[in-house]
Amino acid sequence: MNYSEILNDYLPAEKGDFMRRYEINNSEYIIYSPESGEINCMELSYFKNISKLELSERIGIQINQLKPHPEFSFLQKVSVNQILTYLFDIEKNNVDLSSKLIRKRMVSGNMGYILNNIFPPYSPINFYQYSSLNSDLILPNSNCFLENKNEKNNETVYICFDATSFKELEENMCHAFLLASSSPLLLNFIFPKVKDKKVCLYIQKRDSLNALKYLSFMFSIEEPKSPFLSHILTEEEIFIEIKNIRPNSLVSFIANLNKKIRLHLLEKYNCKEEDFTHEKFFSLRTINSKNYVSFFNTELSSFFFLQEFIKIACFNNFQVKIKDL
Repeated sequence: MNYSEILNDYLPAEKGDFMRRYEINNSEYIIYSPESGEINCMELSYFKNISKLELSERIGIQINQLKPHPEFSFLQKVSVNQILTYLFDIEKNNVDLSSKLIRKRMVSGNMGYILNNIFPPYSPINFYQYSSLNSDLILPNSNCFLENKNEKNNETVYICFDATSFKELEENMCHAFLLASSSPLLLNFIFPKVKDKKVCLYIQKRDSLNALKYLSFMFSIEEPKSPFLSHILTEEEIFIEIKNIRPNSLVSFIANLNKKIRLHLLEKYNCKEEDFTHEKFFSLRTINSKNYVSFFNTELSSFFFLQEFIKIACFNNFQVKIKDL
């Protein structure tokens, strides 16, 4: 069994004289040769080499059904560091004098920030590039971050989930963290660094679900007396448990959510009111005596839920600022 046999049915997303890059099942892999007679496979979440058996398990290949095929062969031999240099494609010198952290990709010219691993030795593992309209990660790993330290202006720590917001915070000399996601591992890494400070979630509307997950994580450690988010179950439909709220208050909260999102859509699409009279975007679901607010996993629904929830919750040394408002 070799890597070529395992990947024979897949077309590479990128190929060259020193590697093949594959995108399979929302994961990415690079096949390369560090020295003559050796072929390695690196997965691009944590830049670890994986065995043939692990690769076949990850992509769902039955190894007893593989057909013989010659192993990959490359003209150029490259090290892991050379692979990383190629992937990040970053100019060594700072190209923006107003920023200590902004870097530029040499071929595309895109600007952005190098993100670090949450595991020692905290080395760079991703790049968050941005434009005037949006920002995105160039690699699939989302357990990474960047911190902008500022000793003169550190009364409040800002947390954001996109590179354009982080750029604004850096320009304003704020102590800020750029998070690639709201994964439990990443939040567990970040929270001890900010829990004793004033924290502001500085987000765009599209990051409302990330903000809700941060709130839920925060409440799992510090349970306030006011209503708070207990569990967030995310699939096609989102289920959120709110604790410390009376059943009639929860029903009123959901009714208010439905009213506001209906009014928003009526105005946005210039519809008649009867088109949405019986539409319920938010519902109350009960499972094992626990009450959940459920709604479909859309940017608009998450935003309206976050916007209304922060009105009823009481935060100590914490605030949420939604940029688009």
